[in-house]
Amino acid sequence: MDLRRKVLFGFFIIIIATMVVLASLPVLVILGNYQTLESTYVRTDVSLVLKNLEGEIRSLEANAPDWGAWDDTYAFARGEKPDFAEVNLVAATFETLRAGFIIITDEEGTILYADGYDLVNGTAEPVSPALVAELGTGEILSRTLGGMTGVSGFLSLPEGPVIVSSYPVLKSDYSGPAEGMVIIGRSVADTDILRTNDGTVPAVSVGPFDPSTVRPSDPALLPGSGKEAILVRPINDELVEGQTVIRDIYGNDAILLTIVTPRSIYQQGKETILTFILLQLAIILVVGILGIIALDGGVFARMNAINADIAAITSKTGDVTRIRAGGSDELSRLAGAMNALLDQIEKNQADLLESEEKFRSIVESSPNLIWELDAEGKFLYLSPTITSILGYTPEETIGRYITDLVPEEERDASIRKLAQLIASDNEMISLEVPARHRDGRIVFLDIRPARLTAPAGSLKGFRGVAIDITERKHAERALRQLIKKLTILSSITRHDILNQLSILRGYLFQVKKNVTDEKLLTYIAKEESAAGAIEHQISFTRDYENIGVHSPQWQDVAKTVELAIRHLLPLPFTVTVHIDGLFIYADPLLEKVFYNLVENTLRHGEKVTRITFSCQESEESLLIVYEDDGNGIPPADKENIFNRKYYRHTGLGLFLSREILGMTGIGIHESGEEGKGARFGISVPKGAFRFSDKLE
Repeated sequence: MDLRRKVLFGFFIIIIATMVVLASLPVLVILGNYQTLESTYVRTDVSLVLKNLEGEIRSLEANAPDWGAWDDTYAFARGEKPDFAEVNLVAATFETLRAGFIIITDEEGTILYADGYDLVNGTAEPVSPALVAELGTGEILSRTLGGMTGVSGFLSLPEGPVIVSSYPVLKSDYSGPAEGMVIIGRSVADTDILRTNDGTVPAVSVGPFDPSTVRPSDPALLPGSGKEAILVRPINDELVEGQTVIRDIYGNDAILLTIVTPRSIYQQGKETILTFILLQLAIILVVGILGIIALDGGVFARMNAINADIAAITSKTGDVTRIRAGGSDELSRLAGAMNALLDQIEKNQADLLESEEKFRSIVESSPNLIWELDAEGKFLYLSPTITSILGYTPEETIGRYITDLVPEEERDASIRKLAQLIASDNEMISLEVPARHRDGRIVFLDIRPARLTAPAGSLKGFRGVAIDITERKHAERALRQLIKKLTILSSITRHDILNQLSILRGYLFQVKKNVTDEKLLTYIAKEESAAGAIEHQISFTRDYENIGVHSPQWQDVAKTVELAIRHLLPLPFTVTVHIDGLFIYADPLLEKVFYNLVENTLRHGEKVTRITFSCQESEESLLIVYEDDGNGIPPADKENIFNRKYYRHTGLGLFLSREILGMTGIGIHESGEEGKGARFGISVPKGAFRFSDKLE
């Protein structure tokens, strides 16, 4: 799928997602507000019903004292007016009081009068047996007579809940004692319990409350919630109900009041939201279509034109050489930038061709062999110089293993070197490898490789230079043979001179025993001294000729110091070495350097009690410090002590030490203070020292 289709498809998905979100938000937010408003109205209706019921109770509470605190009722309760009921408790009385039943008892609770009235049909009816049984418990009587004020409230009966109000039977002046009680009441079903401003009457029902039927999700109906706890829940999309629990005259949750009302608010909200959503969707759809058309025409059409120009430029068909895009918007600036990039690419290509030609001429004219291997050791490239060095053409060698050019007797060693080279992550070092010329002779090559890595860091192969060092190797072999001959000659000559010196010193000793002339003895002493100096200088030539004869090597400084002082034991002072794991790249005669330093202290320090070896590392070098606490060296002699012609005893030792160290670029100087001891600093350059914990 191309970018145009991806973007248009993505834009279409965004439009659909936006439409879904905008359609969902009103349902989730606005419809929820309508439901909250609906719940508020239902609670208001329930509260209104409760207030109407409270009004019914208040009306009964107002009438009960009129009939209870009356001399005629008092006389009837005492048995003095047997015609009281016939005269006063007639149908008109029930109609006036809106009473469904009137009951009069004596102070013992015995019912003296009990009669009911159907307020709907206007006919007399008996009092509910359940009500009579409830009065028989004496609870209402005791509470009425006990407080002398009466009680009012609801009673839950099997026939339905009723409203009752009781009052003690007293005289008209409210004096007593009470002779009984009067109870006036009516069925809740006979009350006008809801009045609304618009005249609509929701369906209201009351019934006994059964706590076992209450769900945990209806906390408003749990026992003890009280009359202010109102539960509102939808029945379906058309109806919603509100419920609350009413407490009876004893304070128990006994009556469940339910109001069912049409969901007119909810339905109106749904219609409003639907209209709003449809309007939103229509606007978004129109805007989205216009946006897609504008995006396709203003962006993608121009991008397709740019792509067509790029394809023409790439394929070099037609006369298109640059991207055509007018205007000053982002696409025009992009086209301009791409044209500038094309200009730069053309220039870079020209420069690259020139550079390739330059380096090709350098590589092909170089006297050294330029080569490239893959990670397995196969040749990928060889410069033409291979013909002059090994007699092969590049075409004959490319694809072959590098070890194919190595003599069979050296092949195993070369394979091991190549494997180490591949496995190592360290910096590449030059290798000396023998190769067999096409005519069979051995050619020595100094190979200097460099690793080739992929962008991810994996090894791709090697590239480097191979230098023909055959002549140098032959010259080195000839030089070693010459040095060997000179060494043999020097050794024989030195041996013969030392033998003649021994003979001379023997004759001088014999002459000295037979001469008593002091002047002659003085001459003989000078001759012996000269013979000793000659012997010392001859010995120096033996040490000096060994400098540089053998290749430098990595040497453990602490162990080398230990070997050096072993030849001078026992020493009259302590030697402390504060150097652990230090290796330096130096001439094998390094031990002689430390020997000369300690021997120099032994001869000239005089009051020495200790010698200390330590080291100090810096960014560029490492300093090995040799210190003693002897007489020290005068400032004027600090540099002269390294001069071959300057010495106070045998000389040459420090001169020889500087020469040994200088073979690998190591320097030595003296920086002590006269009278406080000598201090020699051996300066080792970076790369010529390392520590044992860094050798891996």
